[in-house]
Amino acid sequence: MRWTRMNDSSRRLRRLVAVVMIPALVFIVLMMAIIVIALFVFLLGHRKPPSQNCDMTGRAYRIFAILSTMPLTSVLIFADPEGSPFLRWVDSLPEKALNKCIIRIERLERLGIELTCTECVPVQHGILMLPMTVGGAGYAILYFFHEDKAVLLHGCTHQTGVATADIALARERKESFLKNPALHTYQEEKHNVPVED
Repeated sequence: MRWTRMNDSSRRLRRLVAVVMIPALVFIVLMMAIIVIALFVFLLGHRKPPSQNCDMTGRAYRIFAILSTMPLTSVLIFADPEGSPFLRWVDSLPEKALNKCIIRIERLERLGIELTCTECVPVQHGILMLPMTVGGAGYAILYFFHEDKAVLLHGCTHQTGVATADIALARERKESFLKNPALHTYQEEKHNVPVED
């Protein structure tokens, strides 16, 4: 009698291990494998920094470095003959606003046209806006989609809303880009100016 009770309790214990412990261990092993794979992909996706002879400051480089990795939605930066007006604007931002811009651009890369309506606001003529507020000041990145790519046209700081002049400038840059995308796409190699000693 005593022997059968121990035998029954050991069977119950084995069932408990089979039902609870084994799936828990499998789950832990799978999560560790996912973390290792994600770390491996992250390390492979990072590229070496560009040469030191570039016109980008550290802030602008941080934005460009994000766009240099392989995103789900390609993000291009509009360029004029002097370089990128967007990167010049980014360079003038306070650190907190810069960090928020980086987060918004990363989400744009990850989600593309699937951004939520609070993150992406249609302006007009196919131009969209990534609005953000930092310390009471409003910031906006104006962009549009060309084929399957997002093109960052312009950035602006505002108090009550994006000015009509900023929207008109973004529209003008969009039209210039559509006429000649190759000419108006920022490329680090093409737009770098060597630093003179």
